[in-house]
Amino acid sequence: MTKYTLFAHAASKRAPLSLRRAVSVTLALALLCSGLAALQMPQLQELAAKRYGDNAVTTIRSWEDLIGAYNNSETLEKLRSANDFFNDNILWLSDEKAWNQTDYWATPLETMGKAVGDCEDFTIAKYATLLLMGLPPESLRLVYVKAKRN
Repeated sequence: MTKYTLFAHAASKRAPLSLRRAVSVTLALALLCSGLAALQMPQLQELAAKRYGDNAVTTIRSWEDLIGAYNNSETLEKLRSANDFFNDNILWLSDEKAWNQTDYWATPLETMGKAVGDCEDFTIAKYATLLLMGLPPESLRLVYVKAKRN
């Protein structure tokens, strides 16, 4: 089985990742993997509308359409479509500017709701999307890379 790795990158000048946030994101991804978290799109759209407004609902609907459209596609098509969706719809923005925090791991709803994210936010959203498209969890890896700056 081919394994696909999604990377998140962080510069070493950032504060360490909040353990609580990392555990929350890992737990959410684990629930997606296990199938216990059946996504209720109408409820997700309502939550997006309440927290972020109409533009977020449009993005969530487009995301739902993407998942349905590529659910039975070949793996490389799923990878390309998930990558293109987030690269086209989400603006890269540092956590400092987006969340007023040095390091914040956003959920896919938060990323699509604000339409901004940094490296790990893109990675988490793409990872969740690929799982919902039917890629087996054992074929995906989420890797956090910390680069050193001089």
